[in-house]
Amino acid sequence: MISAIIVEDEPLAAEKLVFLLKDFPGIRIDGVFSDAGTALSWLQTHTPDLLFLDIQLPGLSGMELARALPEPSPALIFTTAFDSFAVEAFDVNTVGYLLKPFDRHRLIAVVLKALKKIRPNAAPADRDVYPVKSGGKIRLIPLKDLLWVQSDHNEVKVGTTGGILIQRSTLTAMEESLPAGDYLRVHKSFLIRKEAVKEIEPLPNGEFILTLSTGKKIPTGRTYRPVLSGLPGIPEV
Repeated sequence: MISAIIVEDEPLAAEKLVFLLKDFPGIRIDGVFSDAGTALSWLQTHTPDLLFLDIQLPGLSGMELARALPEPSPALIFTTAFDSFAVEAFDVNTVGYLLKPFDRHRLIAVVLKALKKIRPNAAPADRDVYPVKSGGKIRLIPLKDLLWVQSDHNEVKVGTTGGILIQRSTLTAMEESLPAGDYLRVHKSFLIRKEAVKEIEPLPNGEFILTLSTGKKIPTGRTYRPVLSGLPGIPEV
């Protein structure tokens, strides 16, 4: 279980973080503080793994707290409404920077980055994961098992080696948060994991049918032809 605390003087912002994190598997929120001084006192006797820290706080600033953290210091994620602090934030070894207002997909991307720092010796299957919220719960799906994504109105279908999950999202949001080197947008409605492609069937109109490792067949769109040249069996254009 990963211990996290939040230092945030805006009640609504703190509540949003608590809400978004509460069903993230493996993360336990051990404290919510409205000022850095109180948080720093607590940190003298506690060692959380993860710290969400606003920069502009009453009294001691978030940046000052970051520089005063006792060792071993937690993985640090700054939350702020001002992007002017970004360079200074990375000077204090932060693992993430959330610019308000942020959404769940941006939070997920930053938290996954933090998990890799917190668990550096974990096997790739335990670190290289993607959270899918389906049925009211977040499931951490190993990227090697997340094979395709299909848009479906205001939801997406997420195809995995274990079946199909459905979550409220858009294909564009999924494309932006999944590793670009591993996934390709091959159709206006489909995103696929490149290494899952096992067979490529050319069609007379210049499009293709991609068969994945599970037998799932994915059509390609003509306008996406240029991005397909990275797949074996498809000539460069």
